[in-house]
Amino acid sequence: MRKNNEINLSSKISETKDVSKVMMSDIFEEAKKDGTCYILLVEDHTMSRMLVKRFLVKCGYTVDAVEDGESALLLIEISHYDLILMNLGLPGIDGYETTRSIRATKNINSDIPILALTSLSEKEVNSKMDKVGINDYIGKPFNPEELYKKVKHYAFDKRF
Repeated sequence: MRKNNEINLSSKISETKDVSKVMMSDIFEEAKKDGTCYILLVEDHTMSRMLVKRFLVKCGYTVDAVEDGESALLLIEISHYDLILMNLGLPGIDGYETTRSIRATKNINSDIPILALTSLSEKEVNSKMDKVGINDYIGKPFNPEELYKKVKHYAFDKRF
């Protein structure tokens, strides 16, 4: 009896993976129609940074990825971005203070959309996000479809 349960569980996991692959390929196909997008990813956790960057690059976007607020502030001075994905719990200058500094620079990047990418609940960070000028929230672990839709909305739909 136990083997049947294991087989059923294995087939359900396999079906879930197949559906997930189809959804991901649909996202990547849709993203190819979007055009060029330059994203700054500010994430201190190596694995999260790698996964998010890999997903965004597969969508066809150009991504600069840094691990701290100081590096993000340096890149903001020399490069133009369409969107910033910001972890809030960064070492040193946290994501809130990094966002506050970006908004205060008054250069080409000071008004671009900044999306919080955090494991904290939206309820925990909502009021603080508004105060520093973070436009929206994406929870971790990230949902690929949600990430894609929010990138598309803020980087493309908001341009026009």
